[in-house]
Amino acid sequence: MFFPSGVTPASTENPEKQTDGHKGFVNEVSFSPDGKILASCSNDQTIKLWSARTGSLIRTLEGHTSIINSVAFSPDGTLLASGSNDNSVKLWSVSTGKEIHTFDEHTKFVNTVAFSPDGKILASGSSDDTIKLWSIETRKIIQTLTAHTESVRSLAFSPNGAMLASGCSNKIVKLWSAKTFEGIELLQEHEERIKSVAFSPDSSLLASGSTDKKIIIWSVENGEVIHIIKGHDDAVNSVAFNPAGKLLASGSSDGTIRFWSLKTAEEIVAFGGHSELETKVHIKSVAFSPDGKLLASGGTDSKIRIWSVADAEEVLSF
Repeated sequence: MFFPSGVTPASTENPEKQTDGHKGFVNEVSFSPDGKILASCSNDQTIKLWSARTGSLIRTLEGHTSIINSVAFSPDGTLLASGSNDNSVKLWSVSTGKEIHTFDEHTKFVNTVAFSPDGKILASGSSDDTIKLWSIETRKIIQTLTAHTESVRSLAFSPNGAMLASGCSNKIVKLWSAKTFEGIELLQEHEERIKSVAFSPDSSLLASGSTDKKIIIWSVENGEVIHIIKGHDDAVNSVAFNPAGKLLASGSSDGTIRFWSLKTAEEIVAFGGHSELETKVHIKSVAFSPDGKLLASGGTDSKIRIWSVADAEEVLSF
């Protein structure tokens, strides 16, 4: 099996290593900006930090009292944010694993968290139908956005810092100015609730995944649909652009991960690996490493898997 440079294969047969793993669904995975650490969050109410090279557990972060839905690193890699069904957003020190602050003004589940590219703002989306914007410096709320009428499922800031995208259970993707936080555009083409939104590295495109089994690629400039991608047999739970901006990855409740060409919108490869159990495993999250060589995935089998992007081969599982 091919192992990308810097990746050391870790045995999945080691009983001691197995005890380090999550004991519930893995809801989101996220690489640190330097690519050395992978963060994961789970239904087991924990966040785990792993070595992306070896799959060894670095530390477990505990403090939430319910399912954790989302994790995100700050752009400088020093902070980790998390959102939970305990209605709170927490900030953690990556170096020590200690909880720094709790934002507790949401009144229902926190489904998604995202840092602005300059690291000054943290956005959180909730089942209370709001997006809240928090100052990292003062730890105070800056603004509450109330335009959505159902649960906010996914958030993403554009890499150029100009926009915030939000995906909602009412089938709508909304674009906001990241300067004024006024609504700019409503993107309406999906037939069911939005599960994931992601900007391309150059901020010109937005991808959205939905329970309608479709991925839509939108023009950020004018809100027009560029591609409607069909191929998954169940909900598309997660979408991610590779750092070069030429490849889109998607993870689905059909148990597969797929790579798509952004030029042609055609499928390049479909693969699984989260299928050791008899029941179908839902892929909940996919994330590219900063160098684009690896893809991490998490799912309902409680496993995290790391794949070589070059050949879609699994290189680590933990």
